[in-house]
Amino acid sequence: MNKYVIGFLSLFDGELKLEQVEANSKYEAMASYLGFTSEDCASFNSEYAIHEYCSNSDSFISIMELTNVSRSGWSGNGLQTHAAEFDSLATFH
Repeated sequence: MNKYVIGFLSLFDGELKLEQVEANSKYEAMASYLGFTSEDCASFNSEYAIHEYCSNSDSFISIMELTNVSRSGWSGNGLQTHAAEFDSLATFH
């Protein structure tokens, strides 16, 4: 199991949520965060499909694997230096 941080922005309520999730892959982490069932996973079967689902729902999702974040010695364990490195297909315009 790997640890991930999921960033989820809802344009409906303007709320940005961050949550730590443990999963085997980025795809599984995003599907778990969104509460997808096995039937949902049949329709949204890739990271790209999940990004498209979120953007069509006026929201954005982003994910970062915590095991890939270097320890900088600063508070926050280096996350502040890696905030721009979220692996996301979504872009803000």
